[in-house]
Amino acid sequence: MKRSLFIILLLIPHFLYAQTGISCGLNVSKRTFKDAKTVTGLYAGLYHDFKISPRFYIQPHLALSMGGVKMSKDNMETVIKSNYLELPVYASFRFPFNKEDNFVVNIGPYVAQGLFGKAKTYSDGWYETNSYNTFDEIPSLDYGIAGGVAYVNKGNSAYFFIDWMYGLKEFSNPEEENDFGKVLQIRVRLAISLNFDWL
Repeated sequence: MKRSLFIILLLIPHFLYAQTGISCGLNVSKRTFKDAKTVTGLYAGLYHDFKISPRFYIQPHLALSMGGVKMSKDNMETVIKSNYLELPVYASFRFPFNKEDNFVVNIGPYVAQGLFGKAKTYSDGWYETNSYNTFDEIPSLDYGIAGGVAYVNKGNSAYFFIDWMYGLKEFSNPEEENDFGKVLQIRVRLAISLNFDWL
């Protein structure tokens, strides 16, 4: 028992090493139903690098993602804006280019909570015929898998990310014949470490 406790105490500093950073960029989102079109928004948040080994990190993110979807039928167009607070948790694998730079592969689950959004329907491209809150029509909770690739420089101080997220929750109501599909997002973003090393 004492030996196990001693080993755990020795490992704690190793696992507590972390860097905090900020990231922001563009988010391109849509849903998977037929005729869905993309909506471009902003993405901004925080991330942590928990170093497990020189080549493996755990990297959670917490961010606000602005997105949605467009759909058209006849002379009507509906624009649905949906803004989420997202929490992906990546298993982050590092592959060195050289002594200073790494190629990064991320994969992991995510959960997202819808915060606010507005859906509007337009006739003839400009006349608004209907408006409602997005999350009055669809559930606000989403979850799925996320991943991506990144470049990171020496000391993990700067990243360039290309990410994707794919929702596993189907947003549909067969009784009302509403089908909003699943969430699909691709984003390009930059991230800078704040260099707040815990230890």
